[in-house]
Amino acid sequence: MCRKLIVFAFLFIAGCLPLETRVNFRQFQASVVYIEARDRFGERLCSGSGIIIGNNYVLTAAHVLQDANSVSIEILHGNVTSSSTFSCLDNVDIGFITVDGLNAFAVKLAKEFPDVGDEIYIVGCPYGRDRAWTVTRGIISYTYRQVSELWGDTLLMQTDCSSWPGNSGGGAFNNRGELIGVVVGGLRGEENIALLIPISEFRTRILQEQK
Repeated sequence: MCRKLIVFAFLFIAGCLPLETRVNFRQFQASVVYIEARDRFGERLCSGSGIIIGNNYVLTAAHVLQDANSVSIEILHGNVTSSSTFSCLDNVDIGFITVDGLNAFAVKLAKEFPDVGDEIYIVGCPYGRDRAWTVTRGIISYTYRQVSELWGDTLLMQTDCSSWPGNSGGGAFNNRGELIGVVVGGLRGEENIALLIPISEFRTRILQEQK
């Protein structure tokens, strides 16, 4: 009888414990787009990544849009569309693209700022279309890092997530699928150091675009 009570108590307690959150990688991927920037002759300048933040808006890194006259945008398992309407924030490596008729999964914004050691996921399009929507996993290595020679006074988050050229503009997500930051680069010659601009730096603008 005593043994049965112990087993019952163990099963009851185990049933009350929260189950580990299952990460929905498809949700991450569906909110990320592949971007190609083109000059006025339609020639490709560079490629990068972006994040859908509303029915007609895509968020990316401003340097992806540098010198571009237009951009093409491809959603996961979807159509390719183009836009020549975009803008960049002053003194922050963040850009916004207006895309008419974009009807796809919009990202959710994290309400809490991540801490050192928190697990995160990066989704982007490294080295072009052939490796688009790649997911990597890591942790927040440092918060409020400043790299003044590249990003001025912008406060950055550092992660050990693998990130490569083409990931710029891609999203960094927590394990609830919420956007915590935008990939803007890494440090040349350093492995496993990717840098993110936290959404706290431009949250107000995102909320305006989502209305």
